[in-house]
Amino acid sequence: MANEVERLLRYIRREDVALFIGSGFSIKAGAPSVWDLIEAINKAADTDLAKVVKSPTLRSITEIFVEEYGDRNELLSILKNLFSFKPKDTSDQQMLVQIPHIHTIFTTNYDTLLEDAYPKEDREVITSNTGCAFTSKVPVHIYKVHGDITTLNDPDRIVITDSDYKGYFMNKQFEFIWKELQNVFVKKHVVFIGYSLEDDNILEVIKVVRDCIGQNMKQPFVIAPGFNDNKKARLKANRLNYIDSKAEDVLETILVSLNDNIVSDFRQKKVCKETYDRFCEINAGLYSTTTNKGKENSIDDIHVKEGKERKDNINIKVPFNVREFIEQGHFNERLKITGTNIYVPAYGIKASDMQEFEHRINGIRLSTKDDISKLFIMPSLEQETVRLKMSSIGFVEKAMSYRYTENHKVHIDIETPIYTFKTSIEQHGSNKYRMNFDVDFHDTYKSNEEAVKWIEMLIGLYSHEELKIDGFGITADKMETAVDVFKSYKEYYQIIKSIECETEVSFDYYNNYTEENLLHAKYVLHYYNGTGFSTELRNACMTFMIDGCDKTEISIDYFKNDRFAMVESKPLGEIELNGQTFTIPYVNIVFMDCSAKEIKAIDEYQYEVVMENQEAVYVTWCSDKQAEQENGVLHLR
Repeated sequence: MANEVERLLRYIRREDVALFIGSGFSIKAGAPSVWDLIEAINKAADTDLAKVVKSPTLRSITEIFVEEYGDRNELLSILKNLFSFKPKDTSDQQMLVQIPHIHTIFTTNYDTLLEDAYPKEDREVITSNTGCAFTSKVPVHIYKVHGDITTLNDPDRIVITDSDYKGYFMNKQFEFIWKELQNVFVKKHVVFIGYSLEDDNILEVIKVVRDCIGQNMKQPFVIAPGFNDNKKARLKANRLNYIDSKAEDVLETILVSLNDNIVSDFRQKKVCKETYDRFCEINAGLYSTTTNKGKENSIDDIHVKEGKERKDNINIKVPFNVREFIEQGHFNERLKITGTNIYVPAYGIKASDMQEFEHRINGIRLSTKDDISKLFIMPSLEQETVRLKMSSIGFVEKAMSYRYTENHKVHIDIETPIYTFKTSIEQHGSNKYRMNFDVDFHDTYKSNEEAVKWIEMLIGLYSHEELKIDGFGITADKMETAVDVFKSYKEYYQIIKSIECETEVSFDYYNNYTEENLLHAKYVLHYYNGTGFSTELRNACMTFMIDGCDKTEISIDYFKNDRFAMVESKPLGEIELNGQTFTIPYVNIVFMDCSAKEIKAIDEYQYEVVMENQEAVYVTWCSDKQAEQENGVLHLR
């Protein structure tokens, strides 16, 4: 039997199965059995009709009842009374709803349990030719091949007596349903559920279908418990696969298999996206964003429906030494949290080093060891919004913080628009704690106004101003070196803003501060404005060579006893700033107060002169042309 079940599972996973459901499938829900129908008919006839007919089946008993003890309307009235029951256990019907891989169901049942289990917008019930002609594109079509209690007012649309069965295939009321049934036997593996072979016509249906379509019919299955050898032989003679089991047990097995394989089946395009989506929604309250990538589908992200919770279960088995590393918090990598600039520690385990691995979301298996190359295990991460306040500079802002433990230290990383403010807390002794600060600047930022605001907070903190985080005050040691660096950041943000305000330049994004970016920003702003900028620098030295005709023409005292303004002019060319290229032909560095520090003769005609600038600053000026001297006047153009 195991082989038959495995084959059936493969067909269902490919959406290659249709169902043919009999009365046995409704018994658990409280529907009348065949024997209940016979008993009610016997009561109406006031005799045991099984003793009157040669072959006591429902179809023969109803036939004799209509002919000799009542009429068809009375028979239909009996049916209506028996099928006006309140359903009890409809778990089997609900399991069918959980299997959206099945799109077509034929049933000989008169009850409405099947259609009642499905949402109205997801199914369509067909009881006549008209229904076949006007089917809509819904996930499930249910064909009531013998009619149902909703059609009792039309006696010709109910199949129950021997005459009804014999004339079924010629009855114009069911002509299109019969043709649809034939087509399904060609396209799908039909699975019969709820039939006992005692009083049904499935073998007759199989025989007539095979006579009509020949060898094109795909092999059917029958699911029923405890068939005797005689029944098994009849199924085998008609080439039906038999699964000796209750329907509910097989349905549970199907759902387990689909939970295990739905994701991989969708990725490999064994199942359509609509069915994949419906299965995930019905069984797990999930929906996915996906991408069609030719031969495969990609699942980009998985979301939880509103009102549902997401539960991730990861089962992993690793060697003992790996487990020790993880338990002791020895991490070997760092991972970036998606959508942030926060990096947290992680332990990376290659799939080849795992003994077992499985990841499920709300019961659906997302991946196994074969689907991944590496697994990262991180410490527990707490995320919350915190309020930062520095009263001395009028600073009040909110930011997201991320808290985790690494190497017995508590780390709190706060993400701001321009940097991650990192704190670590380590216990020293029973009541003593040590707190350390660090700043990790982002590569880019979005707003100069925000950047200036947050850099001023750092300048204040490292100038020994108090910073409160959710009311908890902290101070850092005064660090003038750090303050000077942060002031350079602030200058950079302000210059970038000035470039966009004072020129026609506009940036799509902003790279964060570096010494080179600051210098390039100054070049661009002052080149467009036609101004120079000063740079603090005391006692700068320049070394240059001069030529003379002979020694007497070069007076060392001439250099030592006088003061000079000196200009270093050099080509600059293209520079990069925030993803844009700017062409600035020349940069000129002007030293306003220079004197000779050292003069050394190289040979008979050349001298090396070292000049020292006495001013605290030098001036940089960008120009289109090289600096020129004319009658004692320096031109920077």
